[in-house]
Amino acid sequence: MAKFIYDSFNTFEEAEIAVEELIKSGVYQGDITIVINSQYVKEDVSRSGAMIHEADILDEDSSWWDAVVSFFSPELQVDEEHSEEFENYKELVLKGAILVLVEDFYLPNDASDEEN
Repeated sequence: MAKFIYDSFNTFEEAEIAVEELIKSGVYQGDITIVINSQYVKEDVSRSGAMIHEADILDEDSSWWDAVVSFFSPELQVDEEHSEEFENYKELVLKGAILVLVEDFYLPNDASDEEN
C-alpha cells in the first residue's frame, strides 16, 4: 500500500503526540509509520504501537532516501511538481527530523473540501 507524508517533526515526542492524535481521530495504528534517521533519533519503539522505519544513510548518493521513497509505494515516480517537496523532506530527515507516514486511503478525496 502507498503512504503519504502526514507531517515532519523536530522531536520523537512531537511525532508520538501527532500519532496519538491520528489514532484518536480514527486512523488504525498499523497504518501509521514513523520514519527516523537513527543517527539522530535513538527511539526504536513507539508507545502508540506505530511502526518505526529507520532511514539510515547508506552512502553519499542518498540511497537510503530511495529506500524511504520506495516505502511509500514501490511504483512511486516523483514528478517534477512534487520533486522539490520530496527534496525538502529529504533534507529534514538528513538533519534529524522525524516523518509520520499514513496509508494513502486516509487522504481526503478532495483536498479543497478541507479548506471550506
